[in-house]
Amino acid sequence: MDARSETQPKGNVKRKALEAYLRRKIADGHHYFKRRKIAAETDLSSKEIGALLFQLQGSASEFSVTKWGYIGGTTWYIERNSE
Repeated sequence: MDARSETQPKGNVKRKALEAYLRRKIADGHHYFKRRKIAAETDLSSKEIGALLFQLQGSASEFSVTKWGYIGGTTWYIERNSE
């Protein structure tokens, strides 16, 4: 582990991992996600992803995050913000 990752809070490392995943997945600009699908493709739990998406929803990040639907679990609509 490098010195930089040792000094970052654990939540910040997880958020950066989720943001990197989202960047790869929404290269075309937008996508619909279920947190369990993201969990299956990352080292994060479904619960952690839900909390991180909620944080991204309320922050000024490069992503626009919207809760889309609740049937069969929450679907999240995520797109890149205009630059």
